[in-house]
Amino acid sequence: MVSNYYHVIALQVLLACTLYGTQFVSPDQYKESILVLKLQTKLTIKEMHHLEHSYNINALAFSPNDKYLAVGDDKGAVLWDPSKGNKEKTFDTYKSVVSQVFFTPDGEKLVGIYREFGGGTTKMWDIASGREIFSKPKTGIFGILPNGKEFVSHAEGIARFHDVKTFDVIRQFRILPTAVGIDWVALSPDGKMIANGSSIDKTIKTWSVDFGGEFATLKGHKVILRGLSFSKTGKWVAAIGGDNAVRLWNSKTGELIYTVTLEGRPTSMALSADEKWLAVGIATPPNHKLAIYEAAKGMEAFAVGLKSGAIRAIEFDSKTNVIACASGKTVQLFTFTTDTEKKPMKSK
Repeated sequence: MVSNYYHVIALQVLLACTLYGTQFVSPDQYKESILVLKLQTKLTIKEMHHLEHSYNINALAFSPNDKYLAVGDDKGAVLWDPSKGNKEKTFDTYKSVVSQVFFTPDGEKLVGIYREFGGGTTKMWDIASGREIFSKPKTGIFGILPNGKEFVSHAEGIARFHDVKTFDVIRQFRILPTAVGIDWVALSPDGKMIANGSSIDKTIKTWSVDFGGEFATLKGHKVILRGLSFSKTGKWVAAIGGDNAVRLWNSKTGELIYTVTLEGRPTSMALSADEKWLAVGIATPPNHKLAIYEAAKGMEAFAVGLKSGAIRAIEFDSKTNVIACASGKTVQLFTFTTDTEKKPMKSK
């Protein structure tokens, strides 16, 4: 039992359960909760908005200036104003599921990746006008470099870099010795590294975008991956797997920093931009929860129960002020503040 943590709880409904240094709040009690740790780090999570969709939601992304939240669902992409909870634009519906959304670095365009056999279709829209700029089938694209000039794709064990305007391949390098076995692939936010998880040898490898060489082999996960993510600066790689665990590694040395065994099945995760927090969606049917961990230590700091089903996607904004969680056909937005901030954002 952890006994050196002290809790100060403020709830609109005065009922909470404290277990081993962790505050768990039931679905009817999550309106406002405050946790004070021994180092006087105060974490406040407060509900902001519910964003309702007509179809199941699969992907989330904040724009670089946090003005917009893009949501990919089973039929298309929708743009929301996260501060007001207003729907701004709906982009064209399509024949398949939007599995990933991301903005160009200048925040002026939105990219949607549609899940299809053979690599998926990539669509790009101009945000101001809503006009579709292009639609390219079978691209395998999963990211864009910070310079805004190159898409990054993977297929048959090869990472390729494409000219954004022409889709011509500029360069490429192999990230697997065979053409199969990549469960997950991710580009670091600074555009300097790629990570790929393999079901063949149960490892994750990190690669240099600049010279194509391998940085490290990250060992520890035992089965297929369910999520893979870099921290903002690329120093960490986090992964959730089918063994119901979350792990964190040093991306360049391959050192396993910690393994946290979860009480249920992890369904999604995200690292905050300030690299202080790791959020994980955990399914323990019929219950589901969002758990927040101290990223450097793997210690759970907060958990909130959600009613709407398994959490399919999680995203922090760039200032770690807002966290978005998608489950079923709903996105829940929470303000997310610590004692380093003077005022929490007000709930509408």
